[in-house]
Amino acid sequence: MPSFLAPALRLRAVRILRAAAGPLPTTRHPAMNNASRIALCSLFLAPTAALAVNVCTDASGKTVYQQQPCLALAPRQENAPVAARTLTAAVATETIRRFRASLSSRDATNAANFLAPSFTASIQTAKGAEQYDRAAFADMLTRVLNAATVYKSSAKCTAPVLADSIATVACEVHETLTILKKTSDGVSSDTHRIAVVDGVAKFVSIASIQR
Repeated sequence: MPSFLAPALRLRAVRILRAAAGPLPTTRHPAMNNASRIALCSLFLAPTAALAVNVCTDASGKTVYQQQPCLALAPRQENAPVAARTLTAAVATETIRRFRASLSSRDATNAANFLAPSFTASIQTAKGAEQYDRAAFADMLTRVLNAATVYKSSAKCTAPVLADSIATVACEVHETLTILKKTSDGVSSDTHRIAVVDGVAKFVSIASIQR
């Protein structure tokens, strides 16, 4: 995402999109009418089926507003999940690196592949906690990365702690997100739990505390 990506991105994206739906400027994007602006405000608040507009940014950086789903960018194989028979500290560290590389490449397809079937995520802010299952988290990732012209993520992590076939890794995550020419930066403390699932290292859970 969330931060992690991912989860904190949703809240930052909502703020950016709300700001974008303020007073209409003299010059507007030709594909963005009043109805589009209203729909953008609910981009990350409404259920998937209720969304009227998708914000899509292609590989060249062009942003369009459309009712049909965004076309996925081609996944980068160098950022694919790590194949492993046994979970090691090196596998856990590489998993986090590749996951964040996928995010920074706006590669939602690869990013979702890092999530175990039973994956859960939580994000804690001053306003309370939000919970995600795999499907909701993957959908949020896809919508944010499709809408963003820029998403950059870096993480400074502690050494993985291995116990009961699970690696726990705590990271300080720095993120930069640009949507509709609005840029937001954020820092969070994220705890990742990683396991080998069907021969591939995947995230079992991510817990994020926004600063």
